[in-house]
Amino acid sequence: MKKHGKVAGILMVLLCVTAVFAQESAEMEAENGGIFEESSEVIEIAKGPIERKNAISLDLFPLFKGIAASENTDSFEIGLFALALAYERLIVPHFSIGAGIDAYFGNIETAGENMPLVYFSLQAKTRFYPLSESADKLFLGASIGFNLLSVDGETDRDESFGAGFAGFTAVLEAGYRLIIEKGFYVEPAISYVLSKAPMIAEGGVTGIPELTPLDWEGGLRIGFAF
Repeated sequence: MKKHGKVAGILMVLLCVTAVFAQESAEMEAENGGIFEESSEVIEIAKGPIERKNAISLDLFPLFKGIAASENTDSFEIGLFALALAYERLIVPHFSIGAGIDAYFGNIETAGENMPLVYFSLQAKTRFYPLSESADKLFLGASIGFNLLSVDGETDRDESFGAGFAGFTAVLEAGYRLIIEKGFYVEPAISYVLSKAPMIAEGGVTGIPELTPLDWEGGLRIGFAF
């Protein structure tokens, strides 16, 4: 019995010592973890906010307009799909440059004829962000480029149908970029477009493509800055 009592005593001592060491080890890990977390926070603060100089975006308005313009009646059928993509890079504080591509693909079916429709625009862009050194918040922008409309493979104007042109385009815009989280943003804007397009008169389309103010247009871009 004495032998068993000594063994039980030794086991109790070992269990107590093990518990003490385990508690001290846990306390040391907690302290080290806190130190590492504080160190990482200090490093993040020292680095400052992430600087995102590049951005890609998609304008939702042309997509919605293409869907809305698609129509099917007894006399004709029109189907349109539109994309408006842009890339932008901040070159110095407050200023950025970039490029934009607009592409509309569609089909016009009337009087038994099927005519493919393609609109394409390529623009060079620049922006000024007065309220921020990075590319966010309020902006004023301008772009110049080239656009064309092809109907049934032709960019020349047909006076009877009034379609097809190719020429210069320019845009002035203003808007606000709101970065939501981790570089994703939304960007409502309004723009004034000047483009080579059909001239409308009382008798309809004149058949003479001229540089024409296309009035104010709205835009809503979604994008990612990186």
